[in-house]
Amino acid sequence: MTTFAGQIARIPWPIVTVNNQSLYPLAPNHLRLISVDVTINGQTLAINAIPYQEEQRNIFKAMPFVGWSAFGGVCQSIWYQLQGTSINFIPTPPSGTTITANYFPVAPTLADMEQDSLNSINGWEEWIVLQAARRMLIKNGQLEMAGALMPLLAEEQTRIQACAAQADLNASEGVHETEAYGNYGPGFSYPW
Repeated sequence: MTTFAGQIARIPWPIVTVNNQSLYPLAPNHLRLISVDVTINGQTLAINAIPYQEEQRNIFKAMPFVGWSAFGGVCQSIWYQLQGTSINFIPTPPSGTTITANYFPVAPTLADMEQDSLNSINGWEEWIVLQAARRMLIKNGQLEMAGALMPLLAEEQTRIQACAAQADLNASEGVHETEAYGNYGPGFSYPW
């Protein structure tokens, strides 16, 4: 059993860009990013944005051939990075570009016992049940019984944390370049 159930919980979050802005808020219930689609110049087909790592942020800005346009039927690369509760794009997009951030939502907050329901797509319901049971036992003074639930609660917590190791499912941690002086990136050199 995994925390994320494939594409069952995929929700598109539309972003329409404004001029001279590269950072945009993610959906308020955003948990994990699945993918980012960019529609350039009103085309019917979208291209996939590519995640960039921190040390690449200036390299991609310096490349002379990047941009938010299509040339010769081929779209150029667009890069993104999650920054807190926002998403940043390189290069800075022009206004009116349509971007879709496809994501997994967080579990809903339950407040009304008669109206609220939980579709635990990300598999947290067992942790919720165990935590609620433990707290009820503590309130009833049954500390020994509450303690007996701790190994089960710890097991669920470990499982959930192992599944939630990265915020962007599309950008696995890779090798970090520590010396990129004089290079745009692999295979590209400055002309001087």
